[in-house]
Amino acid sequence: MRSLLGIVTAVLSLGLLPQTVSAQTFPAKPIEIVVGYAAGGPADLLARQTATFLAKHLGGKQPVVVVNQPGASGIIASTAVANATPDGYKLTLFNHPGLAGSLIGQAEQPYTMSSFDFLGVITDEPSVVFVADNSPYQTLGDLIEAAKAAPDTITVGASGVGLASHLGLKLIESAADVRFVHIPSAGASESATQVMGGHIDAATTTVSGVLALYNSGQIRILGVASKDRVPNLPDLPTFHEQGVDVEWSSTRGLAGPAGIPDDVKKTLSDALEASVKDPEFVEQAERQGLSLAYSDGPTFVESASKQIDILNEIWKTNPWQ
Repeated sequence: MRSLLGIVTAVLSLGLLPQTVSAQTFPAKPIEIVVGYAAGGPADLLARQTATFLAKHLGGKQPVVVVNQPGASGIIASTAVANATPDGYKLTLFNHPGLAGSLIGQAEQPYTMSSFDFLGVITDEPSVVFVADNSPYQTLGDLIEAAKAAPDTITVGASGVGLASHLGLKLIESAADVRFVHIPSAGASESATQVMGGHIDAATTTVSGVLALYNSGQIRILGVASKDRVPNLPDLPTFHEQGVDVEWSSTRGLAGPAGIPDDVKKTLSDALEASVKDPEFVEQAERQGLSLAYSDGPTFVESASKQIDILNEIWKTNPWQ
């Protein structure tokens, strides 16, 4: 008995029991990043780029894999992660304000902001409105005037109800006093396909979601919802310049279920920060038109809370459910 007690005491003193070495052994298996949108869109592409560098800065011990789980405006994926075991092995690429906006007005909410441990922000991308290259609409003003002349006839593709690009569309409607017909999509790639095929009049997403199509001349971007012009696209006018006082963007980063052990959370957060600041990551982001904007989890929660208050005010006069 004394011998067994001595062994246990020795193990404890050396810190060798599993529950005391989570940071030292993490990750011991592959990590999943669940994306609530279709493959090929800006969120999916960002998740895949992040996964590669996250694995690198976690020491290359285990792969980080992306799992697409689209549906219900991202709620399915977010719910799955919120309810997962908080061990750091199942994360999500959150997209705010869609993370919270998709739930505003719902009586029953499968998760709240407090359901997650936020690890950090990767990008903050302004929204754009785009049309096909052969569209008759040359400016955002043209599109708005068409909608004013024939309300509820101009079709605009955007992410699912309550997600970032859809909420941006609602802001345009409010600012310009127009009404569009929202055509929900599983992601930017689906909206772009519909636009180029002539099935819808226009669509809205983030800059990186259609940058390649814009550079190849397959689409025309009518405006950018940022305060200033985008540095790598200086010829594109902002919404403000066209008389539409709207600034809107998608904030994307990584989160896991609430309750991740502090040491594991720090390991993941540090690896994410190192990834976003990795020169190779930065170079790739610039090529894709991504607007990197790293901030830590607590900083994001503070800013997100203010944005949620704005969404609740919008809901009162222009609900989107």
